[in-house]
Amino acid sequence: METEKKEQKQEDFITYHDIFALALAYTSSTKFNSNHNQWHKAFYEICQKHKKNVPELRDIRFERRPPLPPQSEEVYDLRRVLGETGWIWEDGPFFKVTHMEDELKKKVINDEQERLRKYEEQIRDMALIFEKHLTLKK
Repeated sequence: METEKKEQKQEDFITYHDIFALALAYTSSTKFNSNHNQWHKAFYEICQKHKKNVPELRDIRFERRPPLPPQSEEVYDLRRVLGETGWIWEDGPFFKVTHMEDELKKKVINDEQERLRKYEEQIRDMALIFEKHLTLKK
């Protein structure tokens, strides 16, 4: 009974950071474009497509700033949080590439996959959207 409560509590505390970290881990690349506009495009497409079935995405807000894609402060927050956890990193001098190395991808998958299983289909689709907007050739 106690273990069941602990598992339920852990599952109840899911953030969009967890979801997007796992989606990045499911991509086929380890190198991503660091351009913020590309991240905003990916974020916006994912939220529009999946917010109905993934409640953690419903609180993400976008502002229209033509001619730029819709912008969200949560994009900057996500990159900051994933950077602070060490799951992603950027190289200089102009920070054009964001990295998520294979070892870190495996760690994210091991740490988060079971807990986020209920969103597995959506997260795998999010990975495809990230690939479309963000991946760079190896």
